[in-house]
Amino acid sequence: MMLWRAFKNYFSQAFLNLWRNRVMSLMATATIVFCLFLLGAAVILGLNLSYVSKQLEGQYEIHAYVNMSYSEEQAASLKGKIEAIDNVAKAEFISKQQALKDMEKSMTESASAFEMLEGDENPLPNTYNITLKDVRKATEVVSSLKTIEGISEVKNRSDILKRIVSMTRGAQIASILGMLIFAFVGIFIISNTIKMSVTARSREIEIMKYVGATDWYIRWPFVIEGAAMGAGGAILAYIPVHWGYSRLVIWWCETVSMFKLCTMNELKWTIILTFVAIGCFLGAFGSIISIRKHLRV
Repeated sequence: MMLWRAFKNYFSQAFLNLWRNRVMSLMATATIVFCLFLLGAAVILGLNLSYVSKQLEGQYEIHAYVNMSYSEEQAASLKGKIEAIDNVAKAEFISKQQALKDMEKSMTESASAFEMLEGDENPLPNTYNITLKDVRKATEVVSSLKTIEGISEVKNRSDILKRIVSMTRGAQIASILGMLIFAFVGIFIISNTIKMSVTARSREIEIMKYVGATDWYIRWPFVIEGAAMGAGGAILAYIPVHWGYSRLVIWWCETVSMFKLCTMNELKWTIILTFVAIGCFLGAFGSIISIRKHLRV
């Protein structure tokens, strides 16, 4: 009961101080909004780079060519062995006749030239287009494919693979670095903004210390005050992020068809929870840093 009464007192003091120092509080909240807006941009960029990387991974394929002496039925029977290999997500069988038709469609101007290649004259091999669960383990899959009797050749575009893996790692590193940089900048700016508010009440803090108030009794209202400013800043920062990113996704869908971006609905709760958590942390931590020297009386 005493603990509840104490926290009730802390909250009442915190919100009373917010009202009394509303100009400084608005400045601190505006700073949090700015920092979270930049942080949100870094988070969205990182999440979308990872999302695009996954799309690239899904498009990456290994091509396994079946021995020319195998009939279409024999070639098709290898599918079970290929899909049994660890890390193989899907093995799509492309018959030599289907491959010829696909080539004919892509070269409509020379379609007549393909007529003489039909039937036994078809020089194309039966092929498997293989997608992986994890592209980083492509080398192991290639080695396993080469051991299957009837597979004459395996093509693995290692240059594309390296770019995909590099892009995925780069996306993760860029996202983490962006968040860390903006978090440190946010703490610095917010602590200095809140410091002005704390300095204006330094006399009040000194009196409380002299009458025997503990450090945490003095500190808690400022911590709650900072967290409240952070939560308010998080809500205000989310509005332009939601509005701007939703329109970016619409423009992207209409303009770029190669890759998709995460929709706002997919990111909404991630951004909201991240903003509130980081906003409250920045505000509270900034308050703790700012009040520290005023407690040394």
